[in-house]
Amino acid sequence: MDTRCPVRAGSYRFTATTDDGMRVWVDGVPVIDSWTDSQVHTVTGDIYLQAGSHQVRVAYYETGGKAVAQLDWRQLTSPQGSWEARYYNNTTLSGAPVAVRSEASIDMNTVGAPVAQVDPEAFSVSWTQELALSLGRYQFTATADDGVRLWVDNQLVIDEWRNQAATNFTAVVDITDTLVPVRLEYYEAGGVAGEQIPTDGEIEVGQAEINEALLTGESLPVMKGPGATVVGAP
Repeated sequence: MDTRCPVRAGSYRFTATTDDGMRVWVDGVPVIDSWTDSQVHTVTGDIYLQAGSHQVRVAYYETGGKAVAQLDWRQLTSPQGSWEARYYNNTTLSGAPVAVRSEASIDMNTVGAPVAQVDPEAFSVSWTQELALSLGRYQFTATADDGVRLWVDNQLVIDEWRNQAATNFTAVVDITDTLVPVRLEYYEAGGVAGEQIPTDGEIEVGQAEINEALLTGESLPVMKGPGATVVGAP
């Protein structure tokens, strides 16, 4: 069975109650895979969806006895002002996340796995949040080892998706709405890509951060020179 569902941007939990087997895909991504003979049981799967229409596909089989096939979904909410982090046990953000949690800030600087479900040398993560900002021009800064991509208001503003040593990247963005979706994607490819960067005697193996001060309402100072025009400075 296939259907299309319009949704708002956010994380969604799909809940399947089945006897016997059921599989669920959203836009071709497997969300639930319970393909086995069984009594009535419930399985859940989470996925982040952009605003718009998405294809939901369900496969089901029954081998005898009582037939049960139910599917529901609902939008999940994160605490206000927090980032929704979705961790994948690969470097390509592929498939269903192995862990989803709320995080107060984006500041990963650790040796080892950030969550138990991922390989510390081969994982990826996406952080999403809608930020309340004043209108104006902002500078976003991301520091990453290895790959990083940053979307602001659904526009890709930093695209450095490759193995690399810890490197700073910046993007200047004109904010024209007071509620702005922001998404940061990051992957770690093992060890320290490029040269090693010692910090307090340790090696930064996985690092991704956004300058929080520049994400909470402070406009980027713009110096006006001869013949220049200041744009977007509140």
